[in-house]
Amino acid sequence: MITRNIIEITNHPLLTDITRKVQIFRSGKEYDSNRVILKVKVSHYKNGEEIEYFPKYVELIVDNITMVNPSSGAIVQPDAEGQYPAGSIGEYDYLWDVVNVAKTYTEAELEEIYIPLRISQINTKLYI
Repeated sequence: MITRNIIEITNHPLLTDITRKVQIFRSGKEYDSNRVILKVKVSHYKNGEEIEYFPKYVELIVDNITMVNPSSGAIVQPDAEGQYPAGSIGEYDYLWDVVNVAKTYTEAELEEIYIPLRISQINTKLYI
């Protein structure tokens, strides 16, 4: 069993006095479709007390449709001609390589790097 760390992230995007922490609640690997589904628990706090009236869970889907910079893991966008920056790779391939090939990080360690890079996705899925 892997113990998932609680990761502090940025405050709520609109209500800046609301702090947040996240923890990977569940992950599922779909090797046949090159996807990982991460169910993330988001806890909200005001003045140090957990509040319950915000959504608590969000799913992040890691696949090769999303392209990333292989040196940082940051999502990259295509230019006007639809071309991605040179060297960009699929997000699933990037995570697979870091954990299983290069063995730079364990899966749990990588989450602490990955989750802060996906704050925009978390905000969009939870609040918009």
